This record gives sequence, C-alpha cells and structure tokens, in this order.
Amino acid sequence: MRAETATDRFYQIFVAAFEAWSDGQPYMRKEGRDGDFVQLAALQKRASSSSNPAWLTDEQFTRATRNYFASKLAGARTLADLAARFSIFWREPVDSFGKPLVVERSVGPGAATPAPATEFTWPHPECEKAFVIGRWPCADCDRDVRAWLARKT
Repeated sequence: MRAETATDRFYQIFVAAFEAWSDGQPYMRKEGRDGDFVQLAALQKRASSSSNPAWLTDEQFTRATRNYFASKLAGARTLADLAARFSIFWREPVDSFGKPLVVERSVGPGAATPAPATEFTWPHPECEKAFVIGRWPCADCDRDVRAWLARKT
C-alpha cells in the first residue's frame, strides 16, 4: 500500500469542499495537460523551489480552498484552477472581477484611508471544519454554514 502524499491530502481537502459547496455532487477530475494533478504538481514545484519550501501545508491549502469556494467566480470550480491561482486565493476570496472580497474600514474618525484588508472569517471556529468536511449544520453552533456562506458571498 502506498503512503499518503501531500497531493493526496490536497485532493481530499478540495473534493470535500467541492462536494459541500455543490450540495453533494461528486467532483469530476479535470484530466489532460492542464488537469488537476498537473497543476497541483506545478504548485508543489513552485513551493519547493521557493525560499521557504515548507509554506505549502495542509492548513495553507485548506485556507486557499475555503477562500476559493467563498469567491464569486463564474464557471466550474476545479482543483486545477485553484492550484494555478493559489497565491490569489491563499490571501482572500475574490469577486467576479478578481478583486478582494473585504470590508473596507476607515482608519480613525473621518479618515479617508482604508484600513488593511481583513481576512474572511467564519462565525464560529468549527464552522470552517463543517464546511470543509461537508457536515451541515456546524456541530458546535448548529448554524447552517451553507446558508451563512451564501449570504456572505
């Protein structure tokens, strides 16, 4: 039996999030030269050749996956797309124009300068886990995470 690799874990994280996002529809792998595993291998190669090769962890991939599905994107969602644009989704979810989905705040009373973008946050710590594994509702706060996410995006 083959040992589980980072590629296997990343695929499982993505598939669980896809099935939760799509109300249980199974994920159909994208094949070919620009397919899921080709793009995932390219992402891992970029990570291994960076100055900090340990930055691509399960936690970082889960964060990017969460932001990917929280984004307002047109068209199909694929692992290949997430892997190819990982650095965008690692930071934050985006709108249909690729702009960050953040709440802008003013710094100080009457100031016109926006504060730094805030990271997308879940209403309860266990809600993110519920989203990733497709458990509805959240076990701890009994919130329907899909409905909450639909209102936020």
